[in-house]
Amino acid sequence: MAFGEVKIKEILPKLIMKVMNNQKKWTSRYSVIIENQSLQTKQQQTDFKIKNSFKKQIII
Repeated sequence: MAFGEVKIKEILPKLIMKVMNNQKKWTSRYSVIIENQSLQTKQQQTDFKIKNSFKKQIII
């Protein structure tokens, strides 16, 4: 997970430098997409932890 996030942070500035047309629209839309994906991933991880904790409680 952390490896992927580091890659995005390294690549994004290079992409921004290449894309000069509509730069502000493009980067704001792209950063929103990245933020949404990271939020969804955190939500999925939380859901997974909650499910696992319930399973452990039920077994005990």
